[in-house]
Amino acid sequence: MAGVPAVASIQNQADSARNNLANLSSFCEVISPSVRSALSKFLESVWQHAAHLASGDHPAVAVLERLQHDLLLQITLEQPSIADGDDGESLQEYILRRLFTCEHPFMVAAAGSRFGDLPAAMVRSMERDLRHLQALAESDLTGWLEGVGAAVSCTVEDDTVAFADGGDDRMPWDVATVHRELIRAFSRSDQWSSLASRLADLALEHGAGRFQGNPAFRVKESGSTLVLSPIADFAAFDSTWLEGNSSRIEVIEENTLNFLDGFKAHNTLIFGPRGCGKSSLIRGLITKYYGRGLRGLALDE
Repeated sequence: MAGVPAVASIQNQADSARNNLANLSSFCEVISPSVRSALSKFLESVWQHAAHLASGDHPAVAVLERLQHDLLLQITLEQPSIADGDDGESLQEYILRRLFTCEHPFMVAAAGSRFGDLPAAMVRSMERDLRHLQALAESDLTGWLEGVGAAVSCTVEDDTVAFADGGDDRMPWDVATVHRELIRAFSRSDQWSSLASRLADLALEHGAGRFQGNPAFRVKESGSTLVLSPIADFAAFDSTWLEGNSSRIEVIEENTLNFLDGFKAHNTLIFGPRGCGKSSLIRGLITKYYGRGLRGLALDE
């Protein structure tokens, strides 16, 4: 039986992928529960089909094909921009895009500390999860399907609209280009764990989790609680466009730098008639020092 060694290899690889999925840290939510469930069922089915083939049976592949379709559908629902491409590519890009915006404790801590200052145990935890995620991302799902005689479906019909990338006039907080560069770096790397520092740099400059890449927020009351929500379409501003009051602006900028560096900083009251540049000055400071971690909070009266 010439096909048995290849089938046995598929079975071993699917089993290894299941182990990598199971060994992700309990707090690692890079793969969502719905995709994790769909992927787990798919890997289990691949393993079972390979086992049956290795023993001389010829199981029906309709269930396996359906599980693959369900996995791709769930991925495209969560990441509509990666609907095209084969299933392996979709899984890898899905994992990477979720990785960049996840709230893994490492990413949350890195949003406030440089990589060299992070606890060693936290770094090791992230590196371990990166090894498991890389093994999953590099799984040859298409090859496994072909090896057990299933039809390969590369596209999934979905009504979700994908968003196009922005143009060249990017805001300092536009992370789309940063994510694309990181996808290339991870895709070309044979050791994702060595790129933990790149993830830390991303979190330090742009934040972590669902608020990543947002320069300003509005704090509102919702019943007895306060709700933090990003300000949509926050416009960048070049503070050098402001004319007059240069000495006062220098004082405010020096105070802002002290605040960012963790030194003593003072509350500042900016006042003047409508249209004199108060809001523009604030936007200018956030634009200039966004990369240093400066963010804005608008409080309702």
